[in-house]
Amino acid sequence: MGFAYHFRDLGLAEQAFKDALSLNPNFATAYFGLAMTLVTANRAAEAIEPITTAIQLSPRDPLIILYRGILASAHIALGDDETALAALGGLKSAVRVSGRRSMMRIVALAHLGHEEEMRAELERYLEVFPHATISVVLQYMSDLNGRALSGLLKAGMPE
Repeated sequence: MGFAYHFRDLGLAEQAFKDALSLNPNFATAYFGLAMTLVTANRAAEAIEPITTAIQLSPRDPLIILYRGILASAHIALGDDETALAALGGLKSAVRVSGRRSMMRIVALAHLGHEEEMRAELERYLEVFPHATISVVLQYMSDLNGRALSGLLKAGMPE
């Protein structure tokens, strides 16, 4: 239910994930959903604990890429771009793995001033998603306290 509510009512989504966790406190996907909801609601600091718990409970989960993307999103929203990059892992490029993960890399690299790496990642992203624009990307991810928009603008993402 939490995922169903996520795009309609963040309060109901949060409650659904908390209800799921009251029934099963070892349900990693519910911790992920709760963290995703908190990041989307611009409550990134509150998202760190549940997403970290999800990763600890299920480190080999097939959804681990998504878990790490939400962890990175929370750190970007909090202004900790180095930790965000570490959360994304050591890939030189993320676009073939996950479009959102690639966006998080672009934003973090832009804020850190890693121009060459940022431009290469953006170029790869636009090869896979040639019609992507800032407004389209921001429809699918939180603005992360304004840091996603500013990072995408710094990176030269088409508006």
